[in-house]
Amino acid sequence: MTTTATVDFVYPEDIQLSSPPLSGKFYVECADVDGGIYATQDMALDISAVDFKAVLNSDCSFIRDLFNVKKLTDTYSGVAWGVEF
Repeated sequence: MTTTATVDFVYPEDIQLSSPPLSGKFYVECADVDGGIYATQDMALDISAVDFKAVLNSDCSFIRDLFNVKKLTDTYSGVAWGVEF
């Protein structure tokens, strides 16, 4: 027996696909040891590594100071951070 499938992705007409430079905000979800999920406040895409760490320490206090954040890249498409526990 052979089975095949075709999947078509149809985007709505009013969708806007991103192109550099990106703008907007993002948030991070943190999970505690009991499985609780917490979300940080919205952050700008160009947030600094210091401010990113401060938001995580504040909004996910159960991981306060258990990690380091460092800026990995800074390009037209955004900033990437490394988070080390």
